Amino acid sequence: MAFRGYHKLNFLIHSQHNGRGRFERLIPVFSIGLLMGCGASAASSNVGVARPPRGANCDLTLISPSDVYPGAKYADTYEMIGMVSVDAKTGAQATDPEVKEQVRGRACEMGGDLIGLASSTTQRSRVGVELGQSLNFAVYAKKLTSAPQKY
Repeated sequence: MAFRGYHKLNFLIHSQHNGRGRFERLIPVFSIGLLMGCGASAASSNVGVARPPRGANCDLTLISPSDVYPGAKYADTYEMIGMVSVDAKTGAQATDPEVKEQVRGRACEMGGDLIGLASSTTQRSRVGVELGQSLNFAVYAKKLTSAPQKY
């Protein structure tokens, strides 16, 4: 019975009508509809020693990546503590309110003081349709001063 059901589903998905199956033609429509209805979403990862979280609406400073290069303004006093990745609508910028909201929540939770845009990439389908924007931020906090520990 299950074997026969598999063939029926396979037939429905791959049945030929103008070179495409019935459901295959609807996949781009569903994808676009899902993406248009979604706001920004975020994910984060920590690096190094965990920091205590700051308040949910803590103040953050948006910096240029060159501000943390050796010898630059923040290089001696700050270190990277994590990354925040935000998926948003196509053309989204680091200063857009929905992006700021996502980044602020994650970076403050990590204990961050500074954020810098590491990359911004437009996501495209196989046929070149723009699906969204992926923005990746480095999160920095003041360097910890502690005595070396034996491991």
